[in-house]
Amino acid sequence: MSVSDKEDRKLLKVWRELLVERDGDRCQKCGREGVVHAHHYIGRRRRPGRWLPINGIMLCPSCHKLSSEFTAHETPSLFTDWFREIYPDRDRKITEIHYHPFKGTYEDVIEMQKDLE
Repeated sequence: MSVSDKEDRKLLKVWRELLVERDGDRCQKCGREGVVHAHHYIGRRRRPGRWLPINGIMLCPSCHKLSSEFTAHETPSLFTDWFREIYPDRDRKITEIHYHPFKGTYEDVIEMQKDLE
């Protein structure tokens, strides 16, 4: 399924809104409330599952990019280890989606998302 840049931006906006609905305005790592960023567990460039809420998490700026001790971007292995420990089911499901080729229809993707919720 190929999307334009404009469609991609719309899908990312909806994806972020779904994360805010699920996680609120609280960092899922440290619990800080307020400004939070939507972070893809498995990178945005990897298309399968890119917009599924299970591939996202809300993080404060420090946990997302700014801290020197732990950030999703600067210490990705620490972040991945933490995510796997806290969210083992999400890790398993999104890893399966990302690393196993999927040759289905749009309707299949909708059904898959319903199964993951």
